Amino acid sequence: MPCKSRSRTCTSYDVDSGQLLITDPCFIEREWLHEPYQGDGIYRDTQTGATVRWGHDFVRFDEPLEPYGKSPNDLIEAGRLAQLPPSRRPKTLNYSYNGAYQATLSEGYGELVHDTGAPAAGSCSRRAGDGFYPVYGEKHDGRIMRVYVNVGAEPVPLSHSAVFS
Repeated sequence: MPCKSRSRTCTSYDVDSGQLLITDPCFIEREWLHEPYQGDGIYRDTQTGATVRWGHDFVRFDEPLEPYGKSPNDLIEAGRLAQLPPSRRPKTLNYSYNGAYQATLSEGYGELVHDTGAPAAGSCSRRAGDGFYPVYGEKHDGRIMRVYVNVGAEPVPLSHSAVFS
């Protein structure tokens, strides 16, 4: 019997930190660690050598950064700001915002673990950061078998995303 398969946009997801976390939501309330962020987030101006730090000089990548008058996203895309390498990546990436940030800051992706050491989530980064990005679902014989996110796409307005039927 031939398999009936189709893919289409399910929805969009809102990115405000430039990261995506894939996890089972049943773990969030009881397993998520509320540990302090321990990242460098330092960027060097490629023309002047000045440095700017996320969380100190700016907190959003999509709002103008003084004295540039452009957003950090735009400055990074244009090559004006370059992120300095992190001081070190932790050996274990905890199931926390800090763990997700450490994963995406150092290699662009990583596996977060529960305190037992079992895998809890996957985290990845979109280089340009903020926006709405499409989430696709693929059905085979009426069942969702695969879900994927196009983090390289242009952002999609949430009002244009279709509910998967």
